[in-house]
Formats: sequence, structure tokens, C-alpha cells
Amino acid sequence: MPKIVDRAEMQERVLNGAMKAFLANGYHASTIAEIAEAAGLGKGTLYLYFDNKDAIAEAMVERYFAEMGDRFRADAQPRSLRAFLGRLSRSMDVSEDHAGFIRVFFEVFGPSLASDGFSKKISSFFDDLGAHYAATLEQLKDAGEVRPDIDTKAAG
Repeated sequence: MPKIVDRAEMQERVLNGAMKAFLANGYHASTIAEIAEAAGLGKGTLYLYFDNKDAIAEAMVERYFAEMGDRFRADAQPRSLRAFLGRLSRSMDVSEDHAGFIRVFFEVFGPSLASDGFSKKISSFFDDLGAHYAATLEQLKDAGEVRPDIDTKAAG
């Protein structure tokens, strides 16, 4: 009987291994073999989950922004402006893992920020986050916690 493998779990394993390799060697110097070794996999097995190093890096960005979005949206709707600002401040705390990712992100994608497709992906994340904050501010405005004349969409 064939072995059943959780594809998402294996992809996470590869992404975690890639982060280790990228932090140790830099993105450009890291090889697929080093990523596979850091993930505890054979090189051929890694290719079952990702076509190449660029696909791994792109998946890392998607994972990072998904986690960051989840962190920003994690709490219940705040009932006061003070609670909202406190939540916003806490959501900006960057863990050591995320700090490492930021360095890798700019090494890998710094030049890509000028590309239209990549910029749209990043911009879409911040547009969604802005809409979330605008909705929160609109609720706070309705509750009298925010000035009635504020443009919540622009502020979000």
C-alpha cells in the first residue's frame, strides 16, 4: 500500500528548510540540495512539492503575508479607539522568525518590487488589510469612538 503524505505538511517542511538555508547562506547562494537537506528530504522529493527555488521563495512570501494577515485580524472587533490602537501596536511586533524573513524577502524580491505582477500581489495584501482597518474604523465611528467626519477608507 502506498504511503499517504500530507502535501501541505510537506510543503511547510520545505519552506521551513528553505528559510534555514536562506538565512544561513543567502537566497542566491543556497542550492536546492541545501534546502532539501535542511528540510530533511532528498532533493528529488523536494521537486515533488516545488518546481524550483523561485517557486519556494514565492510560496514563502504567500505564507508570510497570510500569517501576517491572520495576526492583524486575530482579535475580535475592538470596542474603543484605545483598544484598536493597542491591537495595532501588538500586531506590529515582529518575532525573530519574521525578522529573518524580512531580510530574505528584500534579498530575493527587492528587484522584483518593480515588476507589475509581484507588486500587484503585495499591493493586494495591503489593500485587503486597509479594507479590514477601514471597516473597524467605521464601527468605531458608529460607536462614537472616532470623529464623525473621518474618511475611514482613507484612514484604513
